Amino acid sequence: MKSKLQNVNIGFVPLVDCAVLAVAREKGIAQAHGLDLSLSKEVSWANIRDKVFLGYLDGAHMLAPMALAGNLSLMPNSCDIVAPFVLGRNGNAITVSHDLYDAMSAQTSGLLESWDLSVTGAALKAVIEARKNAGQPVLRFGMVFPFSCHNYHLRYWLAACGIDPDVDVHLQVVPPPFMDQYLEQGRLDGFCVGEPWNSLAVAQDIGVIIASTSQIWPQSPEKLLGVRKNWCEANPEALKALLCAMKEAADWAGNAENFDELAHVLSDHQYLDVPKEIILKALSGDLSLKKGEPSRHVDGFMSLHGDSCPHLSAAFWLTRQMERWGQIQSDMIVETALKDAFSTQTYLDCIGGEFSDINEAALFDIA
Repeated sequence: MKSKLQNVNIGFVPLVDCAVLAVAREKGIAQAHGLDLSLSKEVSWANIRDKVFLGYLDGAHMLAPMALAGNLSLMPNSCDIVAPFVLGRNGNAITVSHDLYDAMSAQTSGLLESWDLSVTGAALKAVIEARKNAGQPVLRFGMVFPFSCHNYHLRYWLAACGIDPDVDVHLQVVPPPFMDQYLEQGRLDGFCVGEPWNSLAVAQDIGVIIASTSQIWPQSPEKLLGVRKNWCEANPEALKALLCAMKEAADWAGNAENFDELAHVLSDHQYLDVPKEIILKALSGDLSLKKGEPSRHVDGFMSLHGDSCPHLSAAFWLTRQMERWGQIQSDMIVETALKDAFSTQTYLDCIGGEFSDINEAALFDIA
């Protein structure tokens, strides 16, 4: 007699880096590990936040900084989160409208096509200064959530280029599926979002990709599998099964021989509901930056497998960005909150293997 499968309810936002979850369900991997994996498609990160924190979902495809913010009680109804698995690294890009791209190009004498972040940043700064002198409104950039790598990557790059992200531009939260619509309607001048929404903007000829966030922080932990801590404590065997299923699914999803099938799975309406060819661009890293121009291969654009273990040092960097941009005070950084949000030990306990991060004691000045 077959044992009953344990149901696990996990939310996701329609992005290419939900792939590992989709594969675990569609390829029967979760079922083989004794789980009935239910996936709930959500339109925004605010929906993910609320449904996980209030217990409607056991966990989610979660922005890496969101797990930290929950554990630091920075959001409404915050609850403790354990995030022991990296679902994807990088995979975001910065896209601008044609009008902004043309204005930036005019500042660089054609050098913008070099895709050099310093050149691009200098061009953007020049446009911002010209608009300021002409009395025009500040440029509007979309990012997906206040506690997101999108927000911190965008701010980090802008600040490095001499642009104050709180003064010289206006940053606003827009759910990923609405970014292209906002750009086309003129409600945004640019955005930082995950795929497929950058490539779709290019395919529809409403925007130009000017940077990849992998240029800003290579191998950035973009999405984690975040699960409510009380669920983990009540279901240790299910947690172990879930992580083992994630690892197996990640190995399959990260194999280039499977990209075509994976893109077909993700193109379905229950996941991304966009053409397979658009999804393949993100999986391969061969991006079309501007409609009608040859593709450019971006090394390390997105990784779905390999280093799936969370790094505590990455959590520490993210909290320093929270501090830098006024979301927290330094005395709010709590060791337990970080170690749960980037739970290396849970990963090792459930999946095994060896892992070496930088000295954890040095992060917290612990004897």
